[in-house]
Amino acid sequence: MNCREFETKVREIALGMTAGSFDAALDHSQSCERCASMLRDQRTLTAGLRMLAASDAGREASPAAELAMLRAFRALRTSPPVDRRREWAPWTWAAAAVLLLAFGVIAYRSIRWESQKVVGPDKTAILTVSPSPGSKGMIAQEQPSKEYLSSRKKPVATTRPSPPIEGMPIIRPIIRPMIREEMTLYAYETEDATDFFPVNGPVNGDDVRAPMESGQLIRVQMPQTALAKFGLPVNLERGDIPVKADLLVGEDGLARAIRFVR
Repeated sequence: MNCREFETKVREIALGMTAGSFDAALDHSQSCERCASMLRDQRTLTAGLRMLAASDAGREASPAAELAMLRAFRALRTSPPVDRRREWAPWTWAAAAVLLLAFGVIAYRSIRWESQKVVGPDKTAILTVSPSPGSKGMIAQEQPSKEYLSSRKKPVATTRPSPPIEGMPIIRPIIRPMIREEMTLYAYETEDATDFFPVNGPVNGDDVRAPMESGQLIRVQMPQTALAKFGLPVNLERGDIPVKADLLVGEDGLARAIRFVR
C-alpha cells in the first residue's frame, strides 16, 4: 500500500471497516511517519465522536422547537408560487416600445436624407484666393443652372449698369441673367453683389491661360480678411463670420474672377 491509498482509506482503517487491508495499512504506517501520524489523529477523532454520541444519546428537541419547525415547513409548502412571467411583462413592453421608437427615428432620418439627395448637394465651400496684381474690377454675366431652366418658360435679359468709378467697388442688386444651359446660377433677387475682381492673373506679364469661352459660377464662402485683399471694407465686429462670394471658373478649371455678395 502506498501513501495515496492510505489517505483514501485511513478513516475506514481507524473504524476497523477494512479488515482485509488492515494489516497492509499497519505495515505501511510503520514505515511512513506521516501516515502513522495521520492514523493516530484519525483514531483520536473517531474516539471523541463516539464519546459525544454516547453523551447525547438521550437528548431530544423540545416540543416548542419541534412545533416551530413544523409551522415553518407548512408555511413554506402552502405559499403560492410566484408567476415570473408577470414580473417580466413590464420590461418586455418597455423594450418593445424602445425598439419601435428607434425604428421610427431611423425611418424618419432616411426619408429626410433621400429628400436632401433629390434637392442636390450644397456647393458651398471655404476658399482662399488672391487678387491679381493691378486688378480694378470687372463685370461678368451670371450663369443659370439646368434646374433654373426647368422652372422658367421665357428667358429674361440682363441690364448692364453704368461703368464703375475706378478704385471704388460698386454694390448693386443682382439682375436675372440670360438663360444659358451650360452655366450655373447662384443669384437671388434679395442679394447685393460687388463687381467681379479678376484672380489668378498673368505671371510676369504673360497670360498662359486659354481664352474663356464659357464658365461656371460657383457660390463659396470666404473669411472676412479676403475683403481687404480686394480693397473692400472689413467689418471687424463680424470678423469670425464668413462672407458669401461667387467664383467664376473657366473651362480649364482655373478661377478667373470673384465677387462678394451680401
